[in-house]
Amino acid sequence: MVEEGTTVPADSKAGHGPLSSALSAVVGVVVGVPRLTLLLSGTLAVGAVVVTLVLLEFQTSRSDLIDPDAEFHRRWLRYSAAFPDSSDLVVVVRGRDRVSVEVTLEKLGRRVVAHEDVLRSVLYRLEGREGQRPRYFTSTDGRTGYLRAVPVLSEDAGFEGAAAAIGRMRRVIDEVLAEGQSSGEAGRRIEIGLTGIPVLESDEMVRSQQDMIRASLLAAVGVAWLMGIGFHGVRLPLVILLGLGVSLAYSFAATALTIGHLNILSVSFAVVLIGLGVDFSIHFLARYVQLRQRGTGLVEGLVESAGEVGPGIATAALTTALAFGCASLTEFRGVAELGWIAGGGIMICAVVTFAVVPAMVRLTDSRTVPVDFAVSLMGEHWRHRVSESPRVFVSVSLAVLVLAGSSLVAWHEGRFEWLVRYDDNLLNLQADDVESVKVQRRVATDPDGGALFAVSLCASLEEAERMAERMKSLPSVGRVTHLGSFLPGADANTLKQLPAALVSRYLSAQDDWLVQVVPSESIWDREPLARFVGEVRSVDPEVTGTPLQNHDAGRQIKRSYEMAALVAVGAIAVVLLVSSLVRWQALVVLSSGVLVVGVAVEMAARDQLGAFPALWATAFVLTTLLAALVLDWRAVRDTLLALLPPLAGGVVMLGAMQWLKVPLNPANLIVLPLVLGIGVDDGVHVLHDFRARRGHYVMSSSTIHGVLLTSLTSMIGFGTLMIASHRGLSSLGLVLLLGVGSCLMVALVPLPAVLRLVSEVQR
Repeated sequence: MVEEGTTVPADSKAGHGPLSSALSAVVGVVVGVPRLTLLLSGTLAVGAVVVTLVLLEFQTSRSDLIDPDAEFHRRWLRYSAAFPDSSDLVVVVRGRDRVSVEVTLEKLGRRVVAHEDVLRSVLYRLEGREGQRPRYFTSTDGRTGYLRAVPVLSEDAGFEGAAAAIGRMRRVIDEVLAEGQSSGEAGRRIEIGLTGIPVLESDEMVRSQQDMIRASLLAAVGVAWLMGIGFHGVRLPLVILLGLGVSLAYSFAATALTIGHLNILSVSFAVVLIGLGVDFSIHFLARYVQLRQRGTGLVEGLVESAGEVGPGIATAALTTALAFGCASLTEFRGVAELGWIAGGGIMICAVVTFAVVPAMVRLTDSRTVPVDFAVSLMGEHWRHRVSESPRVFVSVSLAVLVLAGSSLVAWHEGRFEWLVRYDDNLLNLQADDVESVKVQRRVATDPDGGALFAVSLCASLEEAERMAERMKSLPSVGRVTHLGSFLPGADANTLKQLPAALVSRYLSAQDDWLVQVVPSESIWDREPLARFVGEVRSVDPEVTGTPLQNHDAGRQIKRSYEMAALVAVGAIAVVLLVSSLVRWQALVVLSSGVLVVGVAVEMAARDQLGAFPALWATAFVLTTLLAALVLDWRAVRDTLLALLPPLAGGVVMLGAMQWLKVPLNPANLIVLPLVLGIGVDDGVHVLHDFRARRGHYVMSSSTIHGVLLTSLTSMIGFGTLMIASHRGLSSLGLVLLLGVGSCLMVALVPLPAVLRLVSEVQR
């Protein structure tokens, strides 16, 4: 009889295949020359930092996230190039009567024009003709006034964008308010606020950076504390963190040498690596600690750890990298670059785990003896509880899964309706106490104050007038303005004599006549935005503007994340399937998929049916699964079991979001590849542990310790974002906490319980 949960002997196929032997050999070489290894890796890390500082650039514009070849974005780029004065800071003045508002606008305007180094093209009034009084830009009732100015951006503006201009404008506002208050009652009746797209974007960036710094500090303390508890000291946690630092240096350099830049989305890859990159080292060192507890020597313990858990780490790294790497195939440039950089960084972390971390441990643990490792590992009692009552745990898990799934769909009018809400209102991502957001909400429905409007470019004044008339007839349009609106009946030459600050906003240097189309209601929410976009495009298919960018880019990023997740599931399934088969079976399975897809592609080309990449990818995955089912059905079983944590965990996560009334949004959509990667990582480690053990399955101490520690560190690292006042970051932290926790629950409860039942049947 073999004791429950014992390790497979050395000649076992599961524990010592070619990959296992290769990784053991690599670690054997590394620990044989630890000082030389660290000297080389350290030198490379320093070189990587230099390469990063010299070559890596930062793209700070949101337009950099979008594929420049996308048709809607090409229209936007043409408009932005023709009208550089289109992105205004908007000062909103509110008072009890028209006189006080106009007086305040005059005070503001005179001060703002004096700051031409950072604020230009100031527009708040039009001079009257033939002795008439000036015309100020106010609402119909005169109780709200508007001043617009274009920020001057320096080349080194950084991620804060127009922060210098915004800061100067706010100082001017404070001066005018202070002067009004000192004058008595009149000043107290005036409110002045600042908004506009540049202000909203800058405030969001500044606030999110502040929140990230606080969250990162808290996460660092929490993760260090947890790893200290997990490894009962600071020695091994420091090794893990040093390895992470080396991985980050290499990853930044690789980014500089390949893509060459980071954008405001891909810069978050560092957070991804901090959350996931330590997982491989934790699993490796957890097995190392377990072997040292049994009396294994230092070098032998490192080499054996590579042989026993190395294949699981390698498979987990590949599948996690695929979870992100598949995003590089999507149409949204920001997501594609993030996927490429994060996927490559994950693989670098895995390489460092085998090539650098063992050398550090060889030196730091040179004087340790087995008694120094006589400490309990996390989860020791839990693994036996699941093993003792597997049917109970499977039944309870199924009940939780069904309950979570029932909250995601509903039967409505003869069909299932998806209940998970997607909130693409960008204002709802901002912090509640940001002044620019408050002001924008107040003036969102005001034709003069709203930051969102569509624009049509016309070749002449006459064409602009015809376009304006057609746009005015649309139900969703509140007001239409072009240069001729300010001087009705005037010819083109006369209109060009109007103030330059006005002309530059409606007439380009290339004689493009701009027609500004303002919605009749707030279009920050999806339904009114879609209605407005649909109607204006029915009149002018070439129409562009911020609302159309928000509409099309929002749909593109959502579609990109969803497509990346679906493609990643298929790719990961094939990788897991191949890793479960012997070599000749893997070749047959892959050849079957290639053959079927090849025939389909040839037939489509012959009949001129067009390309169907999604269909062909699905056919490839299904064909490989069917072929594997014929050759070795257990490989298909193991693949599905490895996918259980991310798939079932994803359902539980979405169910919890429904119960907590937390919608998906553009900020937290990144959870799709993250949860998929983390969940597959957990599933792969448990499956590899299952294959390496004989008898009735009981999860090994090192595996449950590694899964617990990696998941808890990720939950702490990402969960600290919940303290952010920026609601997008806060929701990201909450959703990631729910997602990682759900995958952990599945990996530690139903998965080992099912594997216990499987072991009872087949062994």
